[in-house]
Amino acid sequence: MPQTCICIAGDVKKSRQMEGQHLITALQQCEDKLNKSFSEELLIPFAVRNGDEIVGVLKEFPQGYLAAKTMMEELRGKGIHLYIGLGLGELESTQATIHTMNGTAVYHAFQARDHFLKQQHQQAKPWLLGEDASSFFFYDEAVPYQALNALTYSIWEKIVHRSEKQQNVIRLIQENPQFSYEQIGKKLGYKSAKSTVSYLLSRAHYPLVQAMEASLMQLLHRLQAGYLTGRS
Repeated sequence: MPQTCICIAGDVKKSRQMEGQHLITALQQCEDKLNKSFSEELLIPFAVRNGDEIVGVLKEFPQGYLAAKTMMEELRGKGIHLYIGLGLGELESTQATIHTMNGTAVYHAFQARDHFLKQQHQQAKPWLLGEDASSFFFYDEAVPYQALNALTYSIWEKIVHRSEKQQNVIRLIQENPQFSYEQIGKKLGYKSAKSTVSYLLSRAHYPLVQAMEASLMQLLHRLQAGYLTGRS
């Protein structure tokens, strides 16, 4: 029986201009991290395809967004950016690989990536973040997919423009949620520890991004609930 899911299809930008071994090693490391981090959510494990793609399928729409985010962040630090298609829909069978899988979610993911993003379709142009950043595109005409894309763009347009100092503060906060701003600032060597951390987070739009991501996750959850209700 077909299963509701989200397919993630990433394709490296300007892959032919990159050193081959560096690229394949980075993609394999990303594949390993995704499969470990989302092991309980996977229907089709992530795998590298054709030397410059990484593809996988997850059960839950919100987890699919988090997997795409992990993919982007893992490769961004290595100078690798992607077109990432996020296809909502169904998977025909879980007894498949990235080479044999089929279903509307798979079709939508590759349409999102290859038709909308890579060909700079008119619907995708507003959401392209440039060659030095990964670009995302959700697709399924059964849902308001452009609302998802607008919200995702609003989130990532702020993230990709963060300074190194802002990124370091946010990384430490995420790695040490029990730390106060004072402790984070002292760990980074700031004299006015608490106020400096607060200032950097404000300039990074951190509270706003957190709120927008929470809204996106809630919307994806509701959309998947609608799929399941429609099938029952």
